[in-house]
Amino acid sequence: MPYFVVERYWPGVTAADVAALADQLRRADDPRTARTVRYLGSTLLIDDDVVQCRFVGADVQAVRLANDDAGIRYDRILQALAYPPWVPPNRAPSWARDPTPSLR
Repeated sequence: MPYFVVERYWPGVTAADVAALADQLRRADDPRTARTVRYLGSTLLIDDDVVQCRFVGADVQAVRLANDDAGIRYDRILQALAYPPWVPPNRAPSWARDPTPSLR
């Protein structure tokens, strides 16, 4: 499944805010539903007041709906490639060598 980063500019955001956000997104990620999105975690960029949430999902629309259903505001959703530190570039998975066209 494609990998996505959801960016949120959030002036004054705290670690407690991100923990509450993660809890909301985990609740929205219910495996008993037919949703094709999985929440993978978040990163707080402290100096920028930005929270980046990571997802895998069928497409950008599925990720958008998951965030909308959770009632969480976002600024943009970006398709991305994630490389674990143990994967050398010549061993990247096929989806990373041949990414899908831009979603914009």
